[in-house]
Amino acid sequence: MHKTNPHFIKKTISVCILLTYGLCTFSQSKLALDLPVALEIAGANNATVIMMQTKEALAKAEYDLAKNWWIPNLKVGADIHQLWGNVMNGDGAFFQDVDRQNFGAGVGLDVALNLQDGIKNKKLKEYQVRSRTFLSQMERNEYLLEVTALYYQLLGSSLEANSYQILINQSDSIIAQLEVLVKEGLQYNTDLLLAKSNRENHRFQFYNAQNKSVSLKISLLTLLYQNADTEIVLKDAALIPITLVEENKTVNLQNIQSAPEFKYLENEQAAKVFEKKNLKSGIWMPELRLSAYTSVFGDVFKGILPTHILNGGIGWDIPLSRLTGDDLRVVDLEKTILDQEINILKQQATQQVQQLQTQLVTIQLQIESSKEAVSNSLLALDESVQRQNLGLARPFEIERVQEAFIQSRINYLKSVSAFNILQSRLYVLLGNNL
Repeated sequence: MHKTNPHFIKKTISVCILLTYGLCTFSQSKLALDLPVALEIAGANNATVIMMQTKEALAKAEYDLAKNWWIPNLKVGADIHQLWGNVMNGDGAFFQDVDRQNFGAGVGLDVALNLQDGIKNKKLKEYQVRSRTFLSQMERNEYLLEVTALYYQLLGSSLEANSYQILINQSDSIIAQLEVLVKEGLQYNTDLLLAKSNRENHRFQFYNAQNKSVSLKISLLTLLYQNADTEIVLKDAALIPITLVEENKTVNLQNIQSAPEFKYLENEQAAKVFEKKNLKSGIWMPELRLSAYTSVFGDVFKGILPTHILNGGIGWDIPLSRLTGDDLRVVDLEKTILDQEINILKQQATQQVQQLQTQLVTIQLQIESSKEAVSNSLLALDESVQRQNLGLARPFEIERVQEAFIQSRINYLKSVSAFNILQSRLYVLLGNNL
């Protein structure tokens, strides 16, 4: 029997690791990618995130505008008046053949301060700014979670394809040995046919993983707003568990309520409390009016005279419909709805956290189990190679052990990928931002 080179498998694995960096495609550009780079690109390029940030900036601009409610209006102007003919005097008498010209020019300030509306609008715009900030963070977190999930799925799928390529290479070696043995009459042709069938099955699984990688790459490129012909080159050559939330960490309601979803609803709730207070007490806030004007007027050709005017006033605009209490009832009901939404969100978030923690415990057990399987199969593989070099093992023995190793490795990759995705979502649910 032909002996297998002891370094064959190591060389095969080394070659296949290179395949992990992506499928060979003729693309116009390459994108070297790991998770931090993907999240950085996602935060900068996503149209939805950019739109939410623009809305946040708009809310801040509207708040700045609302703060200037007290700034007066400046009036500057000039007018000329020419009169010919007849005009009636104040006592009913008439002046005839009048030919008079008057000119006036001046500058003034008009101030109308509605204290209730001015203070209310400024405060509500302040709440709106905070709401937009929380909404923007919610949208960003959800989007980055999607990018994170796609990245780990793509990395796992690429490494899975790499694993099947190792099996294919091993099958090629076994088939080459069997062809020689069959030709010399030392092995049945049935064994050769079975080995070729196994190789094609490995190729089928390899193509499945390859196609999945292509689909995931397209989805990830779309999320990152990159050209569809961009080739993704994965920087990571391995997939390891990332612990963002400790397994034994005690989760309380305060952690959950620090998430932007809660902050948004609580901010809207505070806005309703202020609005109700303003409806009750703001009605007694007056409107102040002040105008100051200085000008010159008279006949341009015979001389002009100065004049100065100062007017002031105070008043209350009291809507009698307030007596019905309908406006207060509307605000109370809107606040009650927000209270109910917060309670529902607390219940849902608590259940999601508990569910994720339970899933993570199970997946962690799967990771440990698959790691043990990988370790044992590697030891068995080394022993089988040594036995074959001594002529004590059949070719199929190596392949069976190799299949056990690859299956254990694939189970490990899938478990770690799922673990990292769930860790990221739990991290965000507990009030952290990506």
